[in-house]
Amino acid sequence: MSFRGPEAQARQLCRERKSGLVVHSQLRPGDPGSATGAVAFLRQGVARLPHRRRRPVLIRADRGFAFEALYARCERRGWH
Repeated sequence: MSFRGPEAQARQLCRERKSGLVVHSQLRPGDPGSATGAVAFLRQGVARLPHRRRRPVLIRADRGFAFEALYARCERRGWH
């Protein structure tokens, strides 16, 4: 079931692949596009990953996160 308008809440979820550990989540009011706040959400999520400095970071996201500013930020941080 999908809701729209002021009663809706859009969810974002960031988890570590191997363990499935949820490291960051967010409920946003209304029905914002996926790209709304995407850069900040990813930055916060990656900051909470265990052992983030010892392993490469691989980002997997839906096409709502596919925009040039996000790609540039990921590349500057060495995320793939």
